[in-house]
Order: sequence, then C-alpha cells, then structure tokens
Amino acid sequence: MQERVACQFAKEEYENNGGNRMKESTKIWLKAALIRAVKTIAQTAVATIGTSVAAISSVDWLTVGSTSLLSGLLSILTSIKGLPEVTDMEEE
Repeated sequence: MQERVACQFAKEEYENNGGNRMKESTKIWLKAALIRAVKTIAQTAVATIGTSVAAISSVDWLTVGSTSLLSGLLSILTSIKGLPEVTDMEEE
C-alpha cells in the first residue's frame, strides 16, 4: 500500500512538473524499486536475527548484513522485470 502511495506522489509530481516523460518514468520506477528493496532488506535482517538469536551478543552481524544486502540486490534485479504498483499507475 505504501508503494502505491509513494508512486501516486511521484506521479503527481510528474504531472505538476511537465518534465521529460522518460526521465520522470525512470524516477518513478527507481523510487518504487528502492522502497521495495529497503523493505526487503529490513525483513531479511529481522528474519535472520530472529532465527539465530539466543542473546543479542551472539548474533552473527556479518551474516545478517550480507544476507540482507543480497536480498536487496535481488529485489532490485527482480524489479527490472516490472513493478505492479508502477504498472497499475501507468494504466490509469
């Protein structure tokens, strides 16, 4: 839902700006892809910490960081195929 709100905000900025369509559509996609990637990174970090924690001092932070960043990278690569929230906005 938040992705749709962020994309709607970006779409309104585009309509108010009257700028280059290609440039603005790239900004909308990038913003939506980054929001999705940050959420994926956070979810992966929480899941990785949760599965390995007996005490916060025993968490392998290198594993948490590397796993979370890899999931963010995969999210961006997956977004190249298309983002539903951006596709829905273009159809309106």
